[in-house]
Amino acid sequence: MEEPPSALQTGDRVLQPSVTLAYLRDAVPKARLVGVQSYPAAQTLLDRAEVQAIAGDRIVLSNLAQHHSQYLFYPIPLTVQPLAIALSKGVKYESLRNSVNQTLQRWQQQGWLEAQRRHWGLP
Repeated sequence: MEEPPSALQTGDRVLQPSVTLAYLRDAVPKARLVGVQSYPAAQTLLDRAEVQAIAGDRIVLSNLAQHHSQYLFYPIPLTVQPLAIALSKGVKYESLRNSVNQTLQRWQQQGWLEAQRRHWGLP
C-alpha cells in the first residue's frame, strides 16, 4: 500500500474542510493547513501544486480520483463521521418526514444502503 501524501508527514500544506480540521491539527500538528471554500477551489490549488493534498469527504475525493488519473486516493479514512438527515419539526412537515422514513426503510430492505456503503468503502 502506498504511503499517505507527504504533506501529512512533513509539515507541507494540506487542504481542509472544517470537519477534518480538528483531527488533522491533533494527528499531524506540523502540517500547515490551508482553508478553501469549495472542492473545486481545492482541486485548482492541487493542480497548480500550491498544495500537496486535499483532506475532505471520502466520497467526494474518491470520485475526484476516479475521474482524474493524476490523483491518488488514499483509501484509509482519517476519521469516520456519522451522517444524518435533519428535518424541521411540526405537523406541517409530517408528510416529508414520512416520505424520508419510508425511502430509508425501502433502501435498507432492498440492500441499496449496504451496496452504497461497500461501493464507497465506508465502514
